[in-house]
Amino acid sequence: MLLSFVFPVHNEGNIIIFQIEKFISSINQKYKKNFEIILIENGSVDNSWFLIKKLEKKYPFIKSYKLPYPTYGGALRRGLMSAVGRKIFFLNVDYFNFDFICRAIRLLNTVDVVIGSKTLASSEDRRPFLRRYATYFFNVFLRFILNYPGTDTHGIKAFRRSKELIATAKICRSQNELFDTELILRLTRHGAIFVDLPQNVSEIRPTRYAISRRLRATFVDFFSIIKTKYFFGKNFFPLLVDADDFGMSNKINLEILNEAESGGLDIVSIMPNLVKLRDIKKLKKIDNLIDYSMHFNLLRGKPCSPAGKVGSLINVHGNFYSLPIFVFRLFFGLIDFEEIKTEFFAQYKSLLDMGIEANYLNSEQHTHVLSPIGLILEKNISKTKIKKIRSVESSVHSLDRKYFRRVCLVILRNIFNYRFSRFVDFKKKYDAYIVHLGL
Repeated sequence: MLLSFVFPVHNEGNIIIFQIEKFISSINQKYKKNFEIILIENGSVDNSWFLIKKLEKKYPFIKSYKLPYPTYGGALRRGLMSAVGRKIFFLNVDYFNFDFICRAIRLLNTVDVVIGSKTLASSEDRRPFLRRYATYFFNVFLRFILNYPGTDTHGIKAFRRSKELIATAKICRSQNELFDTELILRLTRHGAIFVDLPQNVSEIRPTRYAISRRLRATFVDFFSIIKTKYFFGKNFFPLLVDADDFGMSNKINLEILNEAESGGLDIVSIMPNLVKLRDIKKLKKIDNLIDYSMHFNLLRGKPCSPAGKVGSLINVHGNFYSLPIFVFRLFFGLIDFEEIKTEFFAQYKSLLDMGIEANYLNSEQHTHVLSPIGLILEKNISKTKIKKIRSVESSVHSLDRKYFRRVCLVILRNIFNYRFSRFVDFKKKYDAYIVHLGL
C-alpha cells in the first residue's frame, strides 16, 4: 500500500460525511484506491462514531478505531501504529490540502518528514486573530527553548514510514495537543530530514474545545516535553514501551490487547497469579513481535505456591498483604526471604504452563527495586530464561506525575538500603517507558 491518511475525529458529526467523501472523491481520481483512510474517534459526545461506521461500511479502504476519551495525541499515535502505507499523512477532518499531499508524496522519496507550515512568509492563515498569534508565539518559543529548526509543528504533515518513526512514536509522552510537536522534535534530534511547505488555512467550523481545556492540555504536554529534554535527557530517545498489569482486570486486558494489536507496545508485563488462560491465548494471537515480562506480584490476589510454603507472604484468608503491610513486615523481618524465592519460581512456572516464556522481569508496585527483593531476583534469574530486570531508574521515572508515590518509593529504597545490603541497580537491566493502560 502506497499511502495512509490518518484523521483524528472528535465531535465532527456535522461535517465528517461531507468532508471525508470530498476527500475520497479527489484522492481517488489520482491514486486509484492505492491508499487507506484511518479514522480515529476519540471521546466524541455526538454521533461521530455512528457516522464513521457508516463510512467504513460504504468504503472498504476505510479503517476505524474508537478511543474512550478525548486524546488528540492518542488518536494520532493509534493511527500511525495502525497505518500500513509507505507514506503516512496526518490530516484534519476540517482541513486537508491536495496540493500539499501531491508535493509531499514526491518529497518523501528523499526526505523523512514534510510539514504544512502556517507561519512561512508565503503562507496565509485566515483563522481568528487569537489562534494565529498563539501559533506564532508558540513556534517562536519552540525555537528558543527547544532549538527547533523549523517554522511549525502542529497541523497537517506527512512521514516516510521507517523503524525510527514507529519507535519514536511509541515513547512520545504527550497525549493531547502536542503529540505531533513532540514527535517532530524527537525525529529532528535523531537527524530526520524535514521540509516545510506553505499552507493557506481557514476554519470551516468553530473549535470544538473550550480554550481552558486546550490551554490546560497544552501546558501538561509542554511541561512533559521540557522535563524530558532538560531533566531526563537520555530518556528523550526511544526506549522499550512496557505495558504493566496484564491480568489485573478485563478493562486493562482489553486496552493492552488493543494497543499491542496496533503495534504500540514492545513488552507486555503479565501478572502470573491473576491472568487467565483465555486472556493469554488472546495475547498470543497478536502477530506483532511482542516480548513478555513477568510482573512479579506479592501484593494482589493469592500466591501461585501452596499456602503452606509461603505463609509469611499471606494473611489468614490466603491473600497477599497490601503494600503498606507488606513493607512493614519486610522491614521488621517478618517475611521469609526463601518464601519470596519460592513464590518467584512458582509464578515463573505458572507462566510457562500457560505457554509464556518471559524474557523480562518487573514487579507490582515496583517492589523489585527494594534491596532484599532486588537482590533475591537478580541472584535467581540465572535459573530461568529471563534475561533482564526493569531498571530502578525506569521504575522511578514511571511515577513522574505521581509525586507522592515517587517520593515514597525513593524514601523506601533508601530505608531498605540502610536496613539491608545496599542495592543500587541491576547488572542485567533494561530501560522502558512504562504505561498503565485502562487505569
